[in-house]
Amino acid sequence: MTKKTHSGRTFHHGKEFMNRFYNLRKHDFIYTRAQRHEQHSVAYMHHLIENI
Repeated sequence: MTKKTHSGRTFHHGKEFMNRFYNLRKHDFIYTRAQRHEQHSVAYMHHLIENI
């Protein structure tokens, strides 16, 4: 195995890993944002009910 193909393979694997990690973080960020929004909505609903 030559050094060139090995480094190319390593680079490709690293790129693949970074893409997977980025997508995972992006999903995590969207999920936490949605969850926070949901919690905020629940708090707002309680606020409305208390003021009726």
